[in-house]
Amino acid sequence: MLCESTVFDTKYGSASGSVTHFSTSPSNFSSTNDIAGTLRFSPAMEYFLMNNTITDFWESETAQQLTDRFSNTYSQAILASAGAAFESRPVEVAQRRSSILVAAVPVAPLVCLLVANVLVVLLAIVLTVGALTEVTKSDEVGDVQTRLSIDALVAAHFETCGKKPGVRKIEDLFEEYEGGDGPRVNVEKTTEEGWKLVSCDS
Repeated sequence: MLCESTVFDTKYGSASGSVTHFSTSPSNFSSTNDIAGTLRFSPAMEYFLMNNTITDFWESETAQQLTDRFSNTYSQAILASAGAAFESRPVEVAQRRSSILVAAVPVAPLVCLLVANVLVVLLAIVLTVGALTEVTKSDEVGDVQTRLSIDALVAAHFETCGKKPGVRKIEDLFEEYEGGDGPRVNVEKTTEEGWKLVSCDS
């Protein structure tokens, strides 16, 4: 069986464990003879080539399958026998990346800062809960909130019960909501040629 063997020069690039580009070109005649000739000085590889060729022959169903299988077997034998003659060469372009620590925070201050932040949050929660509890159970807070409204200021000037204690809602400041008529508001002229609002009994 007459066969031809071709040696290719391969160039590839790798980044982060992955091949980025891959290209091949036929090698020169001298390199082809050197690599192919090493098989003659490796009897073990001849036995390997013979045994695998017989296996490929029985497993192939067509001539093309036999050719493909024999090509792979022959390539393995040639590369295995010529591997001892290869020498490593530096890569054309190389780049190495590494991580470095540019800043470091001491552990003790960092832990103190985190603990202080947690304590501030807990204190804020406790104070908020306490304030809400006092607002809901204290009558004085509701009385102050009611008297600071616009309606409460009107009642303080014109209603006779404007100083009524324990006020919880606006209706408590006006006599009309308690069944009475309440005072009337009149406009009177002042001595300074002005006008003012006054309260008088109905």
